[in-house]
Order: sequence, then structure tokens, then C-alpha cells
Amino acid sequence: MRFDDLFISGLATHLPERFPVERAVELGLYDAADAAQGNWVSVAVAGDTPAPDLAVAAGRLALERSGLGAADIDLLVHTATHHQGPDAWSPQHYVLRHTLGTDVPALELRQGCNGMLAAIEAAANHLHADPRRAAALLTSGDNFGTALMDRWRSMTNIVLGDGGTALVVARRPGFAQVVSLANASVPSLELLHRGDEPLFPPGPSVGRAVDLKARAAQYATSEAAAGLADHELIGSATGRAVKEALADAEVEIGDIARVTHMNWAHERFLRRTLAPLGLDTWRGTLEFSRRVGHLGAGDQIAGLDHLLESGALAPGDHVLMIGVGVGISISCAIVRVLERPAWVA
Repeated sequence: MRFDDLFISGLATHLPERFPVERAVELGLYDAADAAQGNWVSVAVAGDTPAPDLAVAAGRLALERSGLGAADIDLLVHTATHHQGPDAWSPQHYVLRHTLGTDVPALELRQGCNGMLAAIEAAANHLHADPRRAAALLTSGDNFGTALMDRWRSMTNIVLGDGGTALVVARRPGFAQVVSLANASVPSLELLHRGDEPLFPPGPSVGRAVDLKARAAQYATSEAAAGLADHELIGSATGRAVKEALADAEVEIGDIARVTHMNWAHERFLRRTLAPLGLDTWRGTLEFSRRVGHLGAGDQIAGLDHLLESGALAPGDHVLMIGVGVGISISCAIVRVLERPAWVA
């Protein structure tokens, strides 16, 4: 899918203080062997700050940076990967109330770690459905410090970081353009994150902790996994989506200056994603990633913000954004930097 008039006007990340991995090992929160293999340096930990408040902080800053007012925004999309607050409650309207204070539609999107890229497409469809619509505010927010989630041990080679990200996409020119976006799904791998856990009653309703590591191990020994390699299936689907996004943007893989992706801390894990595409790992955001943790739905946006703030991008550069969420849901976007954002010193 190609976009000729979808631009990024504002962008922001809200990250709490970093908690050193070395300290987590000393406290027995994280196994030393896992720490050595994972290669994380620190992780963003929000304490008792609610996840939607992290999104609100990022959303307010992104709106300020965009130069647009609340009245210019026609849609809010909020996305997350973990619990936001009370069940049977609407976090997207909380975010709407505390960022825009208007009565525009507010959606909650659950696409896991692919959330913000999926939100870009949802916003694009909404804006292009009516020529009177001008812009949308997209937010993510997660706090993994709950009783049912162990940020250090619930996933293999991944530690979970807290934070909020936000993006303002608009039909009028901004500092960057979303040129294209493509999607893919691998539904055969929904079992990878389900394991043999029953669908009913839902885990949170009976106090069952989230253990994605255990579920993946259960999947690996299941009949469904026989003869399949999950990383190869994901890699193949990612390759197809990247190829489609590049073709729609009319650029080659060699035109890609940098990549934002799911946060990893060790080069060998990032290499699995980038090497099959013909990209070196230095084009990613590894050094930033390993200091904040996996931010749920916000990795790609936080990575883009970091690349801009650090001066790693220049006008004319193309950025490939790759999102992979449970499901398996995959999105790839091509973003072209048009000018240096006004807020970057």
C-alpha cells in the first residue's frame, strides 16, 4: 500500500528511569546465565505509574511537537500489549481525555508488539476515507510491573521495558512521510504464544501468570510444530512484507539508511531479522534497544525517535520499520525523512 499524502508531524517517547540489569541479577530477579546470553544493559521501569499515563505523556509531547492543536486531530488510536487498568474499562478514552480533551473517535488496537505500525494503517484508512479528516494521534503505553508478568523471565532472551510512545500522522506535510506499508500474517503460529493454556476461563480472571517462555516450549513439543521452524516462517513472511513495502515505495533495499525493529540486546538475534534482507545489524537500533528493554507496542516508534534525536538520520534517508506481534502479525513501513524536526537540537 502506497501513500502519497501521509506524513509524520509529531513524534515522542516517554521512558522512565533505567534499572541496571546487573542490579537485577544481584537481587535475584534475573538469572545470571540469562543475563549473559541476553546482553541487556538496563531496562526502563515505571514503578507504579499507570500504563495509560505513560501514553498520555508521550501523546502530549508528540502533539506539541507537531504544531497541530487538539481540534486538528480527527482520531485517536491507543495500543498496548499488557493490562491498562480495570477490566471493562476504556483506556483509549482516558488517553483521549488527557491528551486532546475532544470528542473524536478513540480506538484501542491490540496487535501485540506490532501495535503502532498497525495503528498507522488504521489511521491512514480513517483519514483517507473522508477528505475532511486531517490528522490522527497514535499512542502506546505499557507497564509490565504487575503481579502476573515477570519482566525478567516471562520471555526467552527478552526483558520487558515500560514506556509510552506517540505519533501524529497527518495529510499535510510534516518532517517525514510514510511512503508505504505492507502486512503479513502467520496464523499457524498463534499456538506459539498460547501453548496448552486453556482459553476459558481467561488467565487473568483466575490469577494465572503470563509465561510466554513456557508456552513456546509447549508449542515446540506439539504436533502442530512438527516439521515447522517458527523463526523461518516468521522470516519468510517478514521478507514478503518488506519486498511489498519496498516495491510500493519504489525503493531498493540498498536505499534503506536505518531500520527500527523489535528491541533486542544481542546482535545475533537482530541478525536473524536483518541478514536475510541483506541488511547489516548496524543499521538497527541495538545500542539504544539494549538500554531500555522491549517496550511492547512502542519499539519501532521509540527507535525512530532515537535515530532522529541522535542525528543518525538526514533529509532524504529512508527508514524501514518492522513490526512483529503475536498471532503472528507482521507490518513493514517505509518512512522517508524530509527535513530535520524542529525540536531536534
